[in-house]
Amino acid sequence: MLTAEEEKEFRKLLKRIGRNIRKARLNKQEKQSQMSERIGINLKSYQRLEYGDFAISTRNLFRIANRMGVSVEQLVS
Repeated sequence: MLTAEEEKEFRKLLKRIGRNIRKARLNKQEKQSQMSERIGINLKSYQRLEYGDFAISTRNLFRIANRMGVSVEQLVS
């Protein structure tokens, strides 16, 4: 269980990752539905991911980075 401060920082991280994923997707000129299909998750989960409301697995983070031609580091920084 996270402390309140850790939870706050975790939420900030999810938002940052979501913004970076959205930015990378838009650079590729893809729709959310196309991206969700390419990485094998349902559209609603993908949308929540971009909004920072869904904790992403390391595996899916890796898939997204590969499909978008960016590094994992670019998505989390």
